[in-house]
Amino acid sequence: MVKTLDTLLFLLVSIPLTAPAGSEDATRSLLNLGQLKKPHIPIARQWPADPNSAVVCLWPGGKTAAFSVTIDDNWRPDHAKWLALSKKYGWYWTWFVITGKVGTNVNFNGDWAHWQAMIDAGQDVQSHSFSHRSRKLNLPAREDYEKGLALLRNNLKNQRFCTLAYPGGGLPNDIQAGAQLHIGCRGTRGVLNPANRINYANTNSLSGLKSFGKPESHWASFAGMLNPKNRRKYRAWMCVHFHGLKGQEKLVEEAFSTIKKHEDEIWVGKFREVMMYGQERDTAEVTVSSQNGEYQITLRDRMDDRFFDFPLTIKWRLPQGWEQVKAVQNGVERPVTVITHDNNRYALIDIVPDRGVTHLQKR
Repeated sequence: MVKTLDTLLFLLVSIPLTAPAGSEDATRSLLNLGQLKKPHIPIARQWPADPNSAVVCLWPGGKTAAFSVTIDDNWRPDHAKWLALSKKYGWYWTWFVITGKVGTNVNFNGDWAHWQAMIDAGQDVQSHSFSHRSRKLNLPAREDYEKGLALLRNNLKNQRFCTLAYPGGGLPNDIQAGAQLHIGCRGTRGVLNPANRINYANTNSLSGLKSFGKPESHWASFAGMLNPKNRRKYRAWMCVHFHGLKGQEKLVEEAFSTIKKHEDEIWVGKFREVMMYGQERDTAEVTVSSQNGEYQITLRDRMDDRFFDFPLTIKWRLPQGWEQVKAVQNGVERPVTVITHDNNRYALIDIVPDRGVTHLQKR
C-alpha cells in the first residue's frame, strides 16, 4: 500500500540531521559543506615520502577525473534506453524524480513499484522536489523539498534518499534550505566542477552532452580533463543532466564510448556517491602509526556517519621489502591495489572513515 505524504512527513522532520550547535560532535556530523573557502587537498597527485604518512586520493582508485549522469522529471518513456546503456557500459545513473507526480500519468511518471524496480536494478533514485516548484501549488521551498524526501523515504527502500536536483521554471529555489536537508544539491550552471572546489549546496551540471566533443578550449568539453597542462579542467568532475533522450542518442553513445576507452582514468559515479566521496575527502584526517612490524591507518572525517560511508582511497607507501599488503578494518579485509611510481611501491587502500583503525600487514 502506498504511504500517504501528510501522515508520514513527521518521519522526515523528526530525525535531527546534525548534532546540536556547540557540541563536541557538531563538527563531526556535518550534512553539507556548501562552498569551501579554500581547497582541502591539492589537484596534483601526492606521493607519501615514507610509510609513516598517507594521503587521500582526489578520486576513488586514484583516478584522474570523474563523470556522472543524472536524469530529471521522471521520463519513463526513456527508461528502457537508459537501462540498456547502463547494462552495456556497466555504469549507473541518478534519477531525480518529481515525487508528487509518481502514480499520476504512470506511462510518463511511473508508480512506486516501477521506481523500486529501478533501485533494485542498481539505479539511484533521488528528489527533484514534490511539486517541481509549482506556481499553482505555491509551496514554500523548504516544504517542497521536505515533501519530496518524505515520499521517497516512505515508499521506496534499500537506498538512501539524500540528494536534490533544484527544479527550474517554477518558483524560486532556496539554496540554504536545500543544503540543510540534503548531502548534495545539483544546480544547472553549465560548466565543469573543479575537483577540489565543488559547491555541494549547488553543484554545476551540463545540459546533456552536446559540448562533450568540442575542442579543449571550450568550457564544457571533455578534452582537457585528463591534461595536466589544463589548469582549469584537469581532474574535474563532469556532471550532466538530461530530460528527454530523443535526438541525443548518437551523442550519448559517442561520449560514453570515449569515456569507456579512458575508464582506467575516469571514475563514473552516481551523483550521491560523488557527494559522499567529495565531502569525506574534503574533511578527512589520516594518520599512520606502527608497532611490532604492523602499521595502522586511522581515517576520520567531519561528515554525518548516517549518510556518509563511502570508502576513501588512501595512498600509502609500502615499507622496504613489502611487495603486497593486507588491510583489515573492523574485521573486514579492505580492497588494495599496489602501484609503482619512481621505483617506489604504493598501496591504494579503500577505507571507510570513522569505522575503526585499518591494520596493515605484509602479505
